[in-house]
Amino acid sequence: MAILSYKLRNTMILGMLLAASFDKNVISSFSPIFSTKTPSNMHQQRHNSIIRSMPFTTQPLNPQPFAFRKCSRQQSSALSMAASDFNPESYTEAAWTIISALPSACDFHSQQTIEGPLLLDTLINPSKHDAGEGSAQAQAAAEKVFVNAGVNMSRLRGDLEGYLAKLPKVTGSGAKNSQKGMGRNFSRVVDGARTAMKVLEDSFITSEALVLGLAKEDDSFTQKALSSQNIGYTKILEAAQAIRVKTGPASSRTAEQNYDALLKYGKDFTAMAAEGKLDPVIGR
Repeated sequence: MAILSYKLRNTMILGMLLAASFDKNVISSFSPIFSTKTPSNMHQQRHNSIIRSMPFTTQPLNPQPFAFRKCSRQQSSALSMAASDFNPESYTEAAWTIISALPSACDFHSQQTIEGPLLLDTLINPSKHDAGEGSAQAQAAAEKVFVNAGVNMSRLRGDLEGYLAKLPKVTGSGAKNSQKGMGRNFSRVVDGARTAMKVLEDSFITSEALVLGLAKEDDSFTQKALSSQNIGYTKILEAAQAIRVKTGPASSRTAEQNYDALLKYGKDFTAMAAEGKLDPVIGR
């Protein structure tokens, strides 16, 4: 019996020595005897780690069509947006119809995050995404910049369709009509559009400014697609500035409708010819 007690004592001492060699934080997480934190502090630390690691969604401010999600503390600064970025009064009416249709574009392509390529698709194919009244003017204004810069719109549309078709799809119940996230790429594009507004000396973010934002900041698709046609941001900017020489700065929310009435009531045969939409018989 004495021998057994001696062995039991040695075993207990050995166990204590082994425990002392473990990391202090590991011990404290299992045994309150060695804990250096109160239970409430430990709970708060765990709560904070959950807050930092789990994504959350902010509530949209009316009349925002969607809100954005922040995924981590490191991403939050990149995704932070000015309140005016989703205020209709910061945009022309035509440009705002494009912004407000972005959630529909997400649903159309089975996406949960808004990025630059979706903005481009909505801008040059607004009817596909049920964009509201005024979207036709936004499309015409945007295409005029592209065409004047030498962009082949048919090729651009084809490349864009191919890119969007390859994106991973989000499916399942509740995927559609859910709150959409805003990606870093889109955040930069909006920043670029706001900068373009100042460069063009406009009072509002216009369809042309959205084009410039895409050409400058959308490195997911637009920059590469334009580069494949030997067109860079400088050519796009020069095309937009040439339009402003004729129309003057956009000083009202109806700018796209006002500064070029032909966009609404006529057809731009030069643009149609550049896109290959004219019958080759015409002009003979």
